[in-house]
Amino acid sequence: MVSFYNKEDRLRVLIDGPWILLGHYLTVEPWRPQFDPTGHKVITIVAWVQLLGLSREYYDCLLLNEVCNEIGQLVRVDYNTQEGLRGKFARVAVELDLLKPLQSKV
Repeated sequence: MVSFYNKEDRLRVLIDGPWILLGHYLTVEPWRPQFDPTGHKVITIVAWVQLLGLSREYYDCLLLNEVCNEIGQLVRVDYNTQEGLRGKFARVAVELDLLKPLQSKV
């Protein structure tokens, strides 16, 4: 458990992820009363997804949201993607339901 001295730090940790530590995803959630770490099952994660082959016209947040709905819920768009800086792929953070099969293509 982690506590924060100010609200901005807490929001940054909750919103600016997903966090990767030594090559592993670190799941961060707000505290809930009755939380039991021994019985808690992670059923969703936020992961970075690369969308290959998208035309630059699709680097729009509303359009990326539509594309990501096929995968999960869009959490955030990478800065370079959001600014329309052309790379090999668009990069988005998506909340994935671990109870559903992963999709390799959309």
